[in-house]
Amino acid sequence: MVPEKVQISLMKEIETLLNEGQDVNAQDQYGRTLLDRAVWRSSEPAVDLLLERGADVNIRNNRRRSPLHLAVYRKSETIFGKLFEKGGNINLKNDKGKSPLDLIIARRSLNIIETLIDKGFDLENDEVYGFPLLHNFVDRHFVLGVDLLSRKGADLNYKDIQGRSPLHIAIRRRYIDIIHMLLNKGAMVDIKNREDETPLHFAIRKKFKTGVELLLRQGANVNLKCNETTPLHVAARSKDEYIFDALLNYGANIHERNGRGDTVLLTAVEEDFFYGVKTSLTREAKVNERNGDGETPLHCACSKEVCEILLDSGALLEVRDFSGNTPFLTAVRYDRATVNCLLDRGAEVNVRNYEGNTAIYLVRNNLVTVKTILDHGGKVNIKDYIGNTPLHSFISSGYDSECIELLLERQAGVNIKNNAGDTPLHVAVLNNRTYVIELLLDNGADVFLKNKESKSPLHLALYSCVEEFGSEISVMLDKGTKLNSKDWDTNSLLHFAVLNGDYDLVKELIDNGACVNSKNSKCQGPLHIAVSRSFQPLVQLLLEKEARVNDRDSENRTPLHLAVLANNKTLVKTLIDKGADINNKDNRGRAPLHYAISSKNLEVTEILLLHRSDVNLRDKCYRTPLHLAILYEFNAGVDPLLTCGAKVNVRDKKRNTPLHYAAQSGSESLLRKLLKRGALVDIQDSKGRTPLHVVIKYILEMWTGDDCVRVLLDYGAAMDVKDYRGKTPLDYGEGYSSLQNMFSELIIKTECANLELYLNNEVVSNLLKSYRELVPFQTTCLTELKHMKTKKIGSNNLYDVFSQYRDPKFSMKQSMKEAIYSPTLD
Repeated sequence: MVPEKVQISLMKEIETLLNEGQDVNAQDQYGRTLLDRAVWRSSEPAVDLLLERGADVNIRNNRRRSPLHLAVYRKSETIFGKLFEKGGNINLKNDKGKSPLDLIIARRSLNIIETLIDKGFDLENDEVYGFPLLHNFVDRHFVLGVDLLSRKGADLNYKDIQGRSPLHIAIRRRYIDIIHMLLNKGAMVDIKNREDETPLHFAIRKKFKTGVELLLRQGANVNLKCNETTPLHVAARSKDEYIFDALLNYGANIHERNGRGDTVLLTAVEEDFFYGVKTSLTREAKVNERNGDGETPLHCACSKEVCEILLDSGALLEVRDFSGNTPFLTAVRYDRATVNCLLDRGAEVNVRNYEGNTAIYLVRNNLVTVKTILDHGGKVNIKDYIGNTPLHSFISSGYDSECIELLLERQAGVNIKNNAGDTPLHVAVLNNRTYVIELLLDNGADVFLKNKESKSPLHLALYSCVEEFGSEISVMLDKGTKLNSKDWDTNSLLHFAVLNGDYDLVKELIDNGACVNSKNSKCQGPLHIAVSRSFQPLVQLLLEKEARVNDRDSENRTPLHLAVLANNKTLVKTLIDKGADINNKDNRGRAPLHYAISSKNLEVTEILLLHRSDVNLRDKCYRTPLHLAILYEFNAGVDPLLTCGAKVNVRDKKRNTPLHYAAQSGSESLLRKLLKRGALVDIQDSKGRTPLHVVIKYILEMWTGDDCVRVLLDYGAAMDVKDYRGKTPLDYGEGYSSLQNMFSELIIKTECANLELYLNNEVVSNLLKSYRELVPFQTTCLTELKHMKTKKIGSNNLYDVFSQYRDPKFSMKQSMKEAIYSPTLD
């Protein structure tokens, strides 16, 4: 206590300061207010005065302490109550993160707690470490605090944010005295937490024997289910003999089931709780009761001792669960120690479940169990529902080689087929079991037996081409001479070896007599496959071994077609050098040159042309390589074709010439190139369209290509030719000003040159009316004609020379060409 004189002195000092006008909430250099000083000196009169003058009760000093913190430190419950009534915040944190409420609890300040409660503090306030004050006191084992709160009306069954009641916390902390107090003051003994557990379930799970006994004495419901589980089931899982007996002594029902339909006996068996099993049987538990899966306790037995006591108590040996498994099958499946016990008691070793599996199919890669099953009469070649034998199953499941060796020692059939026609050797190859392959081969496995896809193990090994199979494949080859056997797709062993690019294996097969020209269902020989995969060394080997270079596949393609398709110029040269027919056609009538053009491969194209490939061969659409070069915009291929004599006016099935295709592509350069080579400018296709019709259509669709029209017009393209619709190029160009201008200029040029123009006068008149540059362009043309008349070639002028040869089919004589281009021309 602070001496009275000191308090009187402080009171006078504070009155003087306030009368002199000092702010009631002013802070000194340490952040302390007058209220802090009054509280620290425990001066109630000074505190009352400052509160009357409006002092702020929540101002914190430099150490973040509020007046409430100081009241707790000084144990001044009266002052604390005054500050709390004036709005003091009990949750403000100081510099160490502690609130006044934290300090009260830590210091167990009962008087202040009582004051708080009397002043209206909410006992269910959840802001103290995340749970209410009562829960906090229980957790801290603050017995006096628990008693005080219970006397002050705290709800003993209130649940915190985690769903726990104070009783659950007391059980978890094993506080017997608080458990007594709570129960005696009215706490519900069977209250459930968020996990649906009562305090009894919780105490049993934690093996808190004293707590269990106390709860039972206080009337806990011994058969109440939580999460569909009774306390007795929980005790069986906890394997606690004392608690198990205590529950039974307080009336627990031995015949109750949990949510899965398990009886207490079955649960005890599952946990291998021998005392619980024995006690349950003594209490007349039913030994053959099934759970929701149809299992009896014997299905769940894990140890020999439990198994024997169940059998001695009348457990049925051959009872089946809902999957058709007997206790013996279940024991094998889960690798339990009861296998021998069940067999010794007479379990049927070859019984099948509803999936058709016997015990040997359910065993878990356990050599001892496999041996036990076989020693008790297990059939080594018994088949499952898909026709697999145990040998098939062990190999596909990756079982240890010791288990497989044991089956082979017991005469397992190495050549038995399953429903798919696969032998164990097929399965070993498919699963890359190289050591097992050797075992099977040593035990007489037939490498040439075919499955339902007509594939032998050797086919599969070659198809897989796993590096580890090298030695095994050699052994397989040594086992027989059926090197030309074929699978369902008529692929031979050599086809598979070539497909995988294995040079050594291919050579070994050929050296051992494999047919080098064998064909599969696509009529492809090994050479076709090697060429299509660009396996140069294999191609060379096959050719050396007399593979036929002109053999055709189902599409009539030769290896040369495929070499061109693969863009492999080296193979193209190799095949040609070996006598490949360069002009062979496939089913679409295409020769290798067509392929090269379609692939836009200039190098291969030049090689084929160098070897005199027929440049004018037609495919089934009557298209030549030149058609295709222009169609596929392979411009680089056009010149070599023209140089080698490609015909420019040849028609395809729709009577299109290369010039039509060039017009269709909108290529000015190709049009000029073809026209210079003599392409007919007005030739019509099957719909009566000239190249000019085609190029106008291109312009209308693409909004470009005016230069192509000029080229065709310069070469004399007629504007009045009608197509199958009766329309001329002029008709299609109507409304397109650029085209109309070009047509107008041609008309003007023709009239100026005094040439005949076979156009309707009305059409000509309408065109010229719309041409704004009519007079200037006409003047330019007349000027140019006048100039031509002044240029002499011998006794003739240029105008006279050209006006005499208006026929578009006309070809100048060499003498005339020389005269025109002579440097002596004026």
